[in-house]
Amino acid sequence: MVDLAEIQAAYYMVAATGVLAAAIYYMFNIRQSIQNRKAQLFTQATQIINQKEWMLDAIELLNQQWADFDDFARKYDSGVNPENFAKRSVHFNVMENLGYYVRTGQLDVEQANTVLGGFYPVWLWLKYEDVIKRYREVLSLPYYLENFEYLASRLMELNRRKGHPISFDEGGGSYAPENETSSDSP
Repeated sequence: MVDLAEIQAAYYMVAATGVLAAAIYYMFNIRQSIQNRKAQLFTQATQIINQKEWMLDAIELLNQQWADFDDFARKYDSGVNPENFAKRSVHFNVMENLGYYVRTGQLDVEQANTVLGGFYPVWLWLKYEDVIKRYREVLSLPYYLENFEYLASRLMELNRRKGHPISFDEGGGSYAPENETSSDSP
């Protein structure tokens, strides 16, 4: 005859196996949810930056010229040039949000590098770094665009590690063959 203790032990083992199976299922479900969220963020970012208006604004932002912060403020500050401020804010805010997602692990830096080509956030940061840091002082907002800065630094680090360091020249990333010197030219 089966002892009551043996039945109880078998019951506990079956119950423990059920709890273990539920925990494993829950872990896989959470992992899949995280992957789905990352894919959703990736898709949203791609949809934003693959628009003609975004690209034209990016070229304009990278080609702007100023001598120092005061010159920048006279030409491009929100009070004197709201159109430029709006364009700049859209690009900066996208970078700020993507930087937040990378910082919090919702998007990995490899995905951000892929969706953004790696170079644009870095070029934009390097172009505007002094201006952004000065605005932090002037506006008393030491955290202003800190996630954008984080994103740019992580992308620089990633690309440097891959053997593709990113730098920025004032050409805005364009290639003008007429400026090249070649041994083929007369």
